Amino acid sequence: GAPIGETASSAAAGASARPDAAAEPVRSADAAAPAEEAVSPIGAPTGAAALLERAAELLAPVPQLRKQRDGLAAKAAQLRESRFTIALFGAFSAGKSSFANALVGQPALPVSPNPTTATINRIVAPAADAPHGTARIAMKTPEAMREDLAHSLERLGVDAAAIRAAGDDASALLTLAARMTPDDIHPRGRPHLAFLRAAASGWPHYGERLGRTFLAGEAEYRRYVAEEEASCFVASVDLHVDSPLTRSGAVLVDTPGADSINARHTGVAFEYIKNADAVLFVTYYNHAFTEADRGFLNQLGSVKDAFELDKMFFVLNAADLAASPEELAAVQSHVEQQLLKHGIRRPRLFPISSLQALEAKLDRSPEGMEASGIAAFEAAFRQFSERELGSLALAAARQQLARIEGLIDGLLRSAGEDAATRQARTERLLREASKLRDDWRSELSAAAVQPLAQELEEQLYHLRRRVQYRFGEHFLGAFHPSVLQDDGRDLKKLLQACWLDLKRSVAEDLRQELRSAGLRIEVALQRSVAERIRDGIERSELDGFSPELPGKPELGLSAEGDPFRERPAVDARRLWNAFRSPKHFFEKEGSRALRETLEAELLREADVWLEAMKRDWTSRVEEGFRLSLAEAGEALAGELGTFAAGLERELLQPGAEAELARIRAAWTQLKNG
Repeated sequence: GAPIGETASSAAAGASARPDAAAEPVRSADAAAPAEEAVSPIGAPTGAAALLERAAELLAPVPQLRKQRDGLAAKAAQLRESRFTIALFGAFSAGKSSFANALVGQPALPVSPNPTTATINRIVAPAADAPHGTARIAMKTPEAMREDLAHSLERLGVDAAAIRAAGDDASALLTLAARMTPDDIHPRGRPHLAFLRAAASGWPHYGERLGRTFLAGEAEYRRYVAEEEASCFVASVDLHVDSPLTRSGAVLVDTPGADSINARHTGVAFEYIKNADAVLFVTYYNHAFTEADRGFLNQLGSVKDAFELDKMFFVLNAADLAASPEELAAVQSHVEQQLLKHGIRRPRLFPISSLQALEAKLDRSPEGMEASGIAAFEAAFRQFSERELGSLALAAARQQLARIEGLIDGLLRSAGEDAATRQARTERLLREASKLRDDWRSELSAAAVQPLAQELEEQLYHLRRRVQYRFGEHFLGAFHPSVLQDDGRDLKKLLQACWLDLKRSVAEDLRQELRSAGLRIEVALQRSVAERIRDGIERSELDGFSPELPGKPELGLSAEGDPFRERPAVDARRLWNAFRSPKHFFEKEGSRALRETLEAELLREADVWLEAMKRDWTSRVEEGFRLSLAEAGEALAGELGTFAAGLERELLQPGAEAELARIRAAWTQLKNG
């Protein structure tokens, strides 16, 4: 296929910037949009949609199958209208925005100048009310802004009672951090202080705009994205860009860096991992993975097998910094080894120079695209979207056709039967469907859900072991020698900051593991329900008819909350007694003793929290199992009921048997493709 990001025009002249520099401005709304080129839809659901549409047309002459025909047409329309979502992840310094510009073929996204920006940027096609180059900016709601302020204050160690006392008064909340300096806090808390200062600076101008959504031109868009005192008030931006990528139906989502102050919204990031059609992780050449990167990659590795397809791509950005092909190969090998540590085997890893890729697209240079690495990436991405995803959609469509085939065969049999035989067979089908519905509605025996309960218990046991295994990393990151130096700063205050950071990182590790476990449990439940339905159908006399299998249930398995909000309580005196001095702590036994003590106390509280989670999740899994089976039974009885009523109401007319035979032959040919 054609490259997914090849520019359609050189109207967007300019060059990409390095990820740590400002990119070229997005062209204003009245600038000329690129000339349109024919592009094929990305994700290739079109083959499946066309198959379903042809099948619906075949059923048009058969009134008894009107419901099935309408269902096929609706599914085809859904596929036609679907957007292909590409989610970009990576640290703020990885060059995600530069890579996004290379994909789009235009310098569309300014590069975030700092890690405090927490805005979700979506690059979408222009709309009737949003022409090329404009941006729809959604400001945070007042409630969300207040929660962000409170969260950052908590991360800085501000007393929870003082935060509660400030209530919804933003100025009172901001005052709580007014006297803090970077020297008072843990280095990983400094982006939060920068966020609070930016909010205080921007409040007089932007505070009154909270809750609003509006369309912005170039200059206003750039201000809201690039200026910290404005961007900290923004929730999301839809940037309308006319390019081959957006014209193909794709939406490119540039997520906030996992190390941004938006890290409290990691649940939102996980939803993108779950629901995006493709996940792209960008890392910068020769940069070590950050703590946030490692947490994110742990999640990717733990959910990779839960998806029907491997939808993950990894980009080694700024590959032109390599001094030689041998050095590039060595760095690439190192990244692959690091990914393997996170459970990511055989990654699709592409070294790319976003700078050279954008220049090549603007110059319409195939040689430049090849040299930049973007051509190889786009070829692989096209193959994934068209062949792998397209094959998956086609397989699902053919399953729909195989299911309806049983009804067509039933109609053909009815055509050769007398009225009494037809009625007897119809009554038998309805009895069987009714019996299955009643069985599935009442089926919640211990034996039925025991495998799921055991799966849940094993998932929680293993995730707890993984968090314990990583505890040493969390402890070293929090109580790091570079933080606790005897350089005149208040070490007692810094020790408390280190303790708060340790609690935060372990709690976030637990939450990320739980989100992944929740997805695996939902997949296991879907598989268990499907097996139960297939077993029931095989034991019944339904003349080859089978119901549509239910989709993956949304069980509401929440991983939110703070396992350490109340306990364990570790006061400053106890920390200082363990620390005494940097020499005692790092060169003698102080660090090891404190680590072992805090590990035992934190994991004890984690066990209490996980036990409560297990009770809640077990209840939800049982309810999800019951509801899924009950819905399948109702759908089966309803579909066969409609079919039977059609047989009684509309007896086959002369010549209808020949028409059905023609449809059946065409159906087989269509299904087998």
